[in-house]
Amino acid sequence: MQLTLITLPVLLLILPLTLIPAAFLPPRYTLPVLTLGGLTFGYAAGGIPELLLMLTSVTAGWLFLRIQPVLKEKKAAAFAVLFSGYAVQLLILITGRWLLPDAVQILPLLLCAMQSAGCQQERARGQTKLPALSAHLCLCCALPRLFAGPLVTTEQANRIMQQRKPSAERVTAGAMYLTAGLFDSVLIALPVLSLHREILAQHAIVTAADAWCGMLIFACGILWTLRGLLAAGHGTALLLGYETRGLVSVPPHTDSVAGLFSRRLPTLSAWMRRLVLRDGLPLDNAAYSARMLMVLGTAGLLCLNTINGLFLGTLIAMLLAAERMLLQRGVRIPQILVPPVAGFLLLLTAAVMQGDTLTSYFACIGSLLGMNGFLPGGAMRYLLKSHWLPITAALIGLLPVRYAAKRFSARFLRGVPAAEHAAVILIPLTELALLLLCTAELLSRYAR
Repeated sequence: MQLTLITLPVLLLILPLTLIPAAFLPPRYTLPVLTLGGLTFGYAAGGIPELLLMLTSVTAGWLFLRIQPVLKEKKAAAFAVLFSGYAVQLLILITGRWLLPDAVQILPLLLCAMQSAGCQQERARGQTKLPALSAHLCLCCALPRLFAGPLVTTEQANRIMQQRKPSAERVTAGAMYLTAGLFDSVLIALPVLSLHREILAQHAIVTAADAWCGMLIFACGILWTLRGLLAAGHGTALLLGYETRGLVSVPPHTDSVAGLFSRRLPTLSAWMRRLVLRDGLPLDNAAYSARMLMVLGTAGLLCLNTINGLFLGTLIAMLLAAERMLLQRGVRIPQILVPPVAGFLLLLTAAVMQGDTLTSYFACIGSLLGMNGFLPGGAMRYLLKSHWLPITAALIGLLPVRYAAKRFSARFLRGVPAAEHAAVILIPLTELALLLLCTAELLSRYAR
């Protein structure tokens, strides 16, 4: 089972052999090099099947771009071609889910297909011209995007390219983000997910204490995986002088669960508004519910465990639709309860991903509710006996430790010459030590 996209070949070969040439070659070669690195990353994630499916997705998307009419001119034909393009991308994703054994392997293909679908939607609205096939390939498969986004419009992508400005500040920030992402993915998420797999293999999850323990461990692993991939993608872009933050506006406050997800995943939320919810298009509750059911149900089917994921996506879509109806009637969830509700949805996702069938999912829910007792069983005793360190580190890391450290540094150490000189030496040494630790962790796993 592949538990992470940050593997030893990615760390030792793909990243350096992509970023170093992209940084020092003339600008016209930067995107082709990043695209070649992205395709190699897809091959490392899922082998020949994923690489072929990514190329198929890009080629099919470009062919639909060629024949896509503009909605204002030929509405019926434009909608027919647009939804046919969406259907082809979905068929490619379903094929990928069938060929690739692990859900994490489909992530590069998923992001590639979503970007291609977004380009076709822009073409239908008349917001972009037909690009060359090579340009479309570069837009969909550049290495920084395949980690975890961002999903951008063609206009935003062109602006990022034009505003490229390599500098010492961006290189420093990029190295910090990339190192932090590798640390999160390799030294926290990977041990936590491996521990969860060991618990499921060696111990039956029966009691409520064991079920909640296993679900919390798995949720921590998923959170740290996504956090690491986002940081690594942003870091690789900054190393080359690209700034990807601030592409879309985010809500300043989160007074709803949907708003919280929009703030945490801004470019994915913007993609949803462009393709599914359609900014400026009024939707009644029935239309909103239908679109959310279609998207979240499909996402659950592709990314989680087949029928379990479809069930969970449908459930979350119904909850978000119910929240929207309550907001329209002036009933709001207290802001203090929004993060716990979002966390509960994440835990439901973790419960779904632990089982292979719908029966096993309901058995897990029954254990969570205490139908088989509440006292700790073998799984929790195994965890507390010898594997408490990675879980403790994962839980502490979810607290705003980095934010507090930055606030402390800005308040008490800025302007202190000794502290600034020490930071110049200690920060690179710390990043080098973390990279060596990541390499050692991956080497130890390959040697087993």
